[in-house]
Amino acid sequence: MNERIKELGRQAGYPDRLAYGTDLVMEKFAELIIRECAKIAVEHEEYCEIKMMPTYAIDMHILERFGVEE
Repeated sequence: MNERIKELGRQAGYPDRLAYGTDLVMEKFAELIIRECAKIAVEHEEYCEIKMMPTYAIDMHILERFGVEE
């Protein structure tokens, strides 16, 4: 599992070693979230360029999609 995913798991309260198979589930879950974020970035990059918005505004769309408040 990617070290960054492990670190985020620890921050979320997961122990360093999980039951067999749980690591794979957490890794797949993290991968799906990352893919969704990448998809959002691609979808909104063109929108930002058309509206002459800075591309860093994409983070607002990602946070909004996952219901995360700043």
